[in-house]
Amino acid sequence: MQCQNSAFDITSNKVWDSWNHGRQWKDIKHRYMVKEEEEE
Repeated sequence: MQCQNSAFDITSNKVWDSWNHGRQWKDIKHRYMVKEEEEE
């Protein structure tokens, strides 16, 4: 049963990511996160 839950979770996560591509934090964080440049 545990294997089926893992397969379901993986599949549902992939479907969710596909439907919401470009709207999730992992897709847009580069717009808001600013890399701090090191001063030497």
